[in-house]
Amino acid sequence: MKKTGYLASKKFRYGSTATAITVFTVALVVLANVIFTALSEKYLWYADMTEKEVYSLSDATKKYMEEIPSPVNIYFAAQPDEISEGTYSEYTKYVYRTAQLLAQEFDNINVECHDVYREYNFFKPYAESAATKIAPTSVIVESGTEFRVMLIDSFFIFDDNYQNIWGYNGENKLVSAIYQVTASDMPIVCFTKGHGETSGEKRAIHTMFSDAGFDVREIDLSLEDIPADCRIIIADAPLYDFIGREAESESANEIAKLDTFLDSYGCFMIFADYEKSANLVNLNEFLEEWGISFRSNTYLRDYDHATSVDGITVIAEYVGTSESAPNAYQLHQTVSQTSGVRTVFRNATELVADTGKSGKSVEVALQTSSSAKSTYGGEETTGSFPLLALSTEMNYAEDNSAQYRYVMLVASTDFANDSFLTSGYGNRRILSSAARMMSTQRNIPDI
Repeated sequence: MKKTGYLASKKFRYGSTATAITVFTVALVVLANVIFTALSEKYLWYADMTEKEVYSLSDATKKYMEEIPSPVNIYFAAQPDEISEGTYSEYTKYVYRTAQLLAQEFDNINVECHDVYREYNFFKPYAESAATKIAPTSVIVESGTEFRVMLIDSFFIFDDNYQNIWGYNGENKLVSAIYQVTASDMPIVCFTKGHGETSGEKRAIHTMFSDAGFDVREIDLSLEDIPADCRIIIADAPLYDFIGREAESESANEIAKLDTFLDSYGCFMIFADYEKSANLVNLNEFLEEWGISFRSNTYLRDYDHATSVDGITVIAEYVGTSESAPNAYQLHQTVSQTSGVRTVFRNATELVADTGKSGKSVEVALQTSSSAKSTYGGEETTGSFPLLALSTEMNYAEDNSAQYRYVMLVASTDFANDSFLTSGYGNRRILSSAARMMSTQRNIPDI
């Protein structure tokens, strides 16, 4: 019997075929998308469309990694699917992606995942040697007999309260760890002690220099000689003066040791305390020879440009260009060229910078705004005041290569406190730039 009506019409027959084809095509596309997504998660097939290229390796990293031939293992303490699904932390996958990018780019980088619960014996030597617990979010970077165990928090930058993540710093941290486990001779940075300085290996500034490839030590200049491989000496918030000509013996003369150290192209970094700087008479006289010093008993506020309502946490302005002040510009360029990043000085004192000092190149890298007030002896002066000054001396070696020595004076001891160095402020990047400038050894680029 011949069918009649709508079921036999061309509209139904061809319309049904078209619908079926459409449904089949959509299903095929969905299936292909699911398969591709799964493969992209496994093999990191990502087209980086982000403005900042957060899934790409920077040119600085590639250039730096090319200088490291040693085999490096990067171990994650969970399975790939657990990492990608955020089973233990949603943030581990970012570090995993960066590690895989390094492995894809460089043949000497190997990335492996091991379940810390099922393969505890694999991680046991690291846990025992480092005296730390290996968690599913831990990352281990190893080369030869050297290794570093890193927590997931260390790959991120947090706000002042350490509550919210401000940025991802995984590329820098991984490359820093790779440097540390592959470097044969690390330049030394010595923090002075014996003058009431803030100390402690767990401070962020110590970690920052360690990440930058330095062997971090403490030194009592009145009792110890400066190590031959020391490149930088740091006086972090001294409360009492350095021994000078009044020393009972030449071996106890700290100022003389600093002078000899700088003559040998060492570098010196000082963080001044606004309350105690008046005690540092010998040190300040020594700094004056370099064209920089601190004006004792001064206190800076800037109610219009501060992160605190009392005006004491001053927001700095960046000074100098690559032509007018190349050394100062080199200090702050990675911060000043990035929109929205602020560098702050809390409880700052006034600095003096003699830009006409003979034989020295004295430059101001950061200063207050013109609305700042400096209080001295109960009187206030309004204007722009130096916050970070750098004095440079350059000479030529026998092979005609240029050799530099630097003295950097910072107007605040709080500049390098833990909260400012582990948050989104530019303070850490300023100090990282200073470390790169002052080291003649291979160290971490700005990543």
